[in-house]
Amino acid sequence: MNPLPLPDDGRGAVGARLEQICADQDLHIRFLNTLSLMEHIGSRKIMLAQPRVPDGAMLKHLAEETRHAWFFKRAAEKLAGRTLDYGDDALLAGAAARFYMDRLDAGISSAMTPGEGPLPYLYMSLIIERRAIWAYRIYQSVLAARNCGISLTGVLAEEDLHHDKMLAGIGARDPLSDERMPAFCAMEQDNFRRFWGAVEQSACARC
Repeated sequence: MNPLPLPDDGRGAVGARLEQICADQDLHIRFLNTLSLMEHIGSRKIMLAQPRVPDGAMLKHLAEETRHAWFFKRAAEKLAGRTLDYGDDALLAGAAARFYMDRLDAGISSAMTPGEGPLPYLYMSLIIERRAIWAYRIYQSVLAARNCGISLTGVLAEEDLHHDKMLAGIGARDPLSDERMPAFCAMEQDNFRRFWGAVEQSACARC
């Protein structure tokens, strides 16, 4: 399969909002912690998708996504100078973040038929990795420009590898991928707009 194109809209608006978030310490702490939550939810979904005897590739993916959750949690707590939980007051649009992940997972799962093995896991992971690469590249450029002392280089390298592995796995298993992929990307786009709209609303409350 050919590489899945990254989303091509909203870069400017997302970048501008991330500039505002990074300039406000409390917002930045809550945003970092929200990214940690989303990576954590992703790692839990991988855990739930594991077969009874998981292979090494799935365990590696699980370990890396868990490490990403810890990376963002550690960055948030370092900036905050205290421990943080995943309560709403420690998150930025936390309910919308959970809804984004769960709604996308449910939508992809419902579009699959029973007995398709790891395909729901592969599609969910691929679509999430696609968005993460897009968003983390924008965020990294803002972090670097502001000299924030946080680098997403390692996270991005692993997300790129995950993306390519999921894409190859789908290409080898699903003859319907050319039909399903655009539908799943459109589904994710709609859910991301809702999530980011909630981030915008939460951040604008401090404008």
